This record gives sequence, C-alpha cells and structure tokens, in this order.
Amino acid sequence: MAQTITATDNISTLTATSPSVTPNAGAFNKMQILLPVKAQHLEQRWGKTGTLAAQVAGISFNVIVNAVDAN
Repeated sequence: MAQTITATDNISTLTATSPSVTPNAGAFNKMQILLPVKAQHLEQRWGKTGTLAAQVAGISFNVIVNAVDAN
C-alpha cells in the first residue's frame, strides 16, 4: 500500500511531504526485541541503539517486539 511521509521541523515550522512510497517487505525472517531505553536505529547494523537500564526482579516493564525481514 503506497503512502507518503511528512516531516515537520518544530523550530521553523517547515513541512515537507514525500512522493508516494510503496514498501516492499520480504517474508518474516527475524524478531527485533527492544527493551527499556533501547530504540530503533535503522542505519545501524543491529537496528537498535541505547544502553540497557537496570531492572528489578518482580517489577514489570514493557518491551517492543518487531517482526523484520532479512534486509
């Protein structure tokens, strides 16, 4: 499904919209698991950045699980 991407600069209030983009996802190949303080980083080989935060036993925390293709 084709979509456009809109970016806005909050300081100078400039806005730009891309032409129509159609993503071509491959078959599910791996899972990316992001723990607290981790964030996606699409330009890095492992696809994530940040330093893990200490966790306490018995205290729940959220994780993000993404299904990704080989690329």
